[in-house]
Amino acid sequence: MSVAEIEKQVRTLPPEELAQFAEWSDAYRDAGSPADDEGAELDEEQKQEILRRRAAYLADPSIAEPWEGTIDRVRQRLHGLRRQKAEPR
Repeated sequence: MSVAEIEKQVRTLPPEELAQFAEWSDAYRDAGSPADDEGAELDEEQKQEILRRRAAYLADPSIAEPWEGTIDRVRQRLHGLRRQKAEPR
């Protein structure tokens, strides 16, 4: 369902249900989502790790991997780990 379709449906709600929807929407927005960490503070350990990685990159930019192909690289690594786990010892 598209945003336009949702908007169209919301406009047809009776006042009581519209109020209920607005209350739900406010609560949902206030709760945020796990992927929405814009305002989240980093702890000191996380800040230090970011600085360490930045310094490592600045010292040797060749350590960085391009974003293109990242999913394929991760899948290959996971498949390799699964194969190792499945192999008899």
